[in-house]
Amino acid sequence: MNKIKFYKDNNELLCECGLENNQEIINERKEGFENFLKSTNYSPNTLKNFFKKLADNNLLRGDTQDFENLIYKIDSKQIDILRKETRNKSNADYYQRSKDKQQGGTHHSTILKHYHDFLIKENKPDKIKDLIRLKEQNMQSNYPLNQILYGPPGTGKTYHTIDMALKILGEYQEGQSREERKQIFDRYKEKEQIEFVTFHQSYGYEEFVEGIKPIDDDNGNLKYKPKGGIFKSICNRAKENFENSKKSKEMLQNEGNIKNTITVFFKNIISEEKTLTKTQGGEFSIKEIKNNKVYIQTKDTKTANLSFSLKDFENLVSSDKNFNSSRELALDIFNEKNQSQIRTYMFHLYNKYKEFVKSNSTNSTAKLVDKVEIQPYILIIDEINRGNISKIFGELITLIEPSKRIGADEALQVTLPYSGKLFGVPNNLYIIGTMNTADRSITALDTALRRRFEFVEMMPKPDKLEIEVQNNQGKSQHIKLNEMLKAINARIEFLLDREKTIGHAFFLSVAKKIDENTTFITLNQLKEIFQNKIIPLLQEYFYNDYSLIQAVLNDNKMIEEDDSKSLASKGEWFKKCIDDRGLEEKKIYKIADKNKDIWNKSGTYTTIYGEETENKTSHSEQKEGNQH
Repeated sequence: MNKIKFYKDNNELLCECGLENNQEIINERKEGFENFLKSTNYSPNTLKNFFKKLADNNLLRGDTQDFENLIYKIDSKQIDILRKETRNKSNADYYQRSKDKQQGGTHHSTILKHYHDFLIKENKPDKIKDLIRLKEQNMQSNYPLNQILYGPPGTGKTYHTIDMALKILGEYQEGQSREERKQIFDRYKEKEQIEFVTFHQSYGYEEFVEGIKPIDDDNGNLKYKPKGGIFKSICNRAKENFENSKKSKEMLQNEGNIKNTITVFFKNIISEEKTLTKTQGGEFSIKEIKNNKVYIQTKDTKTANLSFSLKDFENLVSSDKNFNSSRELALDIFNEKNQSQIRTYMFHLYNKYKEFVKSNSTNSTAKLVDKVEIQPYILIIDEINRGNISKIFGELITLIEPSKRIGADEALQVTLPYSGKLFGVPNNLYIIGTMNTADRSITALDTALRRRFEFVEMMPKPDKLEIEVQNNQGKSQHIKLNEMLKAINARIEFLLDREKTIGHAFFLSVAKKIDENTTFITLNQLKEIFQNKIIPLLQEYFYNDYSLIQAVLNDNKMIEEDDSKSLASKGEWFKKCIDDRGLEEKKIYKIADKNKDIWNKSGTYTTIYGEETENKTSHSEQKEGNQH
């Protein structure tokens, strides 16, 4: 939380809040505050003293629209801190309790608390929500820059990355539907403020940070060009926002004017279909501007294979330097000792641009700009533990540390191996990873990664399964999904460990709401969850030891003995050979056929948590009812 500001006197507070005298507002607020305080148990003398203090400190002044300024500086959390700090801060003149009791200075913090509560009640809740959301957005340090959500399968790790992203962005609100949250998430994804990637065994540095990409040049020769990966791209966008947030409005306005002038310059060339000639010969034209890139077509080629980014040209123009050659430009602006071919075109276009500006006495002026606010950027890495961290992050594993981020006191940058450019990770980039503990235990995770991330455990929550199981006719089957999941997980934890338990999300993902109080899944959906998700998972956990799977399911007949593979079916000679060696017959198990009626009986599922008798009765009652 931001440090509380203590005002020396009421005038300083009023000046910063922009409050002005308005007797009508004063009387209206006084009457409203009197009614508000009637619910308290204060004596008439105390209430009188409250109002005297409010009047003395001019807190009843001001227009209602200035509430936003006042509430932003004095919220309920700050009041609580304030009331504690006033006991110890001798220099907090305005809010400090007066040493002289005759001055009646013992009620400052109490007055502020009650008056604050009154203002909140007086104003629109939606406006307050917006202000609180804005404040939380400006205090993003409450959320770790690097965190991993870890837990067994089906605990909603990937699902909750959306909620976590919205909290960081200040867009999360209680009561929002899943559809609303997903729409907000997708909106930020379209704005390229959120990126999503899944790690796997063959994923590497070249895809994540940067690699080299083969391209054809003008003569049809194959060349290689550095290409940024998803991590480099989002870091650059976050860094641009971070740097712009440090700039004044004047600087931003100047940059906007340059961008506008460059746009007009290139549109002029394209619309007039101008053919340009380089210093050492060779004609070319600007084919198009697409995806913030300028595409060049040379006289000898029919396709626009050469391109440079508008951002690079803006940086070149912003330098406002004169260059004698393209080689000099490449070295000075782009730090290229061996200039790339595109720099020769940029050199000529830069000179043409300067001529264009001189010949146009009135430059294109951008719209008035506001100061850029720093925004959070979010990279979600699903299955982060499935990738080779050393191979993927390489030397950049150090740069994601909060203390090494751009903007921190000990910020570091490295030179990337392919592009040769300096690179750093800004402190407004948040990394959210997910990790399936059944795939790999947290203790086996790369040590370098573990030190740089905070871990949030997400375990199964059977209590979330207070949902009905209904048949096709909408009748309850009296299956307690929460008790069933508890029983399954207790046995798995006993036989294996807690990291291989089963999550509640397998069931919640298909649940539907009838109304505010009733959520259900169908018996058919429950059958499919077991057949296609839970039993295959148990097969993997127990390495196809079906006797243990049978034990976990409490012998509910989903796993059955395979009589077709008994010793008797293998021939007399084989049986005699086994008997001679004193070997016992091995039981062979199989999963019950998916079309068997066992999957459609409620008792099959209640048996898992030990209510076989009770539910057989209810099943038979249901059957009798259907007959009637």
